[in-house]
Amino acid sequence: MTDSNIDILLLRVNDLLTKPVYTSLEVYSKGNRIYLLKDTNSRIYILIVPQAPLNEIQSESLINFGYKELWEKVNYEKYIYYSEPSSFGQLIDNISSIFIEIFKVESERKWRYELNTGMAVLKDNKTPLLTASERLKKGKRKRSSLKILFNDITYSLALSVLIFIGLFSKNLIESFTIKISLVVFVISFVIVKIGRSMTKLEILSFGKKRFLSRGYSDYFNQIGFKKYGDRYKGEIQGFLVELIFSDLHKYMIIVYHREISWNRVLKMPKGKPFSSTSYNWTGMFYSQKMIKRRLSKEKIMNEAKDFVELIINQKIEKQHTANTQYSQ
Repeated sequence: MTDSNIDILLLRVNDLLTKPVYTSLEVYSKGNRIYLLKDTNSRIYILIVPQAPLNEIQSESLINFGYKELWEKVNYEKYIYYSEPSSFGQLIDNISSIFIEIFKVESERKWRYELNTGMAVLKDNKTPLLTASERLKKGKRKRSSLKILFNDITYSLALSVLIFIGLFSKNLIESFTIKISLVVFVISFVIVKIGRSMTKLEILSFGKKRFLSRGYSDYFNQIGFKKYGDRYKGEIQGFLVELIFSDLHKYMIIVYHREISWNRVLKMPKGKPFSSTSYNWTGMFYSQKMIKRRLSKEKIMNEAKDFVELIINQKIEKQHTANTQYSQ
């Protein structure tokens, strides 16, 4: 841990002690979170939520530091008395060792902090606080269940029912048989696959050509957005912004900004205002919004400006200066 991290941590903890009871200081880095809750009777309640469930060695190391395994491999807790100078010093040393030795966070990497009041709920864990990796898996499972519900097989079954109704209405068949059912389903499946593929390709091709056309390019260029491959890149109020043709139904707006805590991410308004808040492989943090594909170029830009305003209202800071240059 760098000297600046030590100094900042000391300042933040001292600041915590001046706040009302049940104020929480969150210290986090690379998805690992440590909550310090000012409790009654001169105590600090510590709750640890790693980036991913710990292995046996990591878990044992935390237990050796005096932490109790609250929820297996994902939540650990401990109390200390901040009225005792030795406990206060051990707290700082503990946090340093946990981040560097157990969570393997680079010593030169800066930590981030967030102070919140009214957080007594941290001590009342009826359910575990999920790690970052578990939240990601949960989101993927939810999307997978939707894919199972709306896939080629379900559409094929629906088409098969319609075909059977048509055959019965015209007295072409008298009863179901396994052979007839299989033949009708296979035919329906082939029709659905071909139909969906052709429709998607045609709409995607037309939509992408329109988005990257001279008319769109000239319009965005007048506002300072340059075309790079399949997207337009520019700046709105100092934030780096990208406009992308995403898929069959949507355009995508990406606004790059500074890293924010997972707590902030979870509190962001989801759905229409924010599709997601994450980071890409280069370590650039961004917020993303999906908008309808049928919007005109003027409405796309208005949506982008409104999205930047929303991010500013959420008090998210810019990651880059307005002079940052894009590279292809």
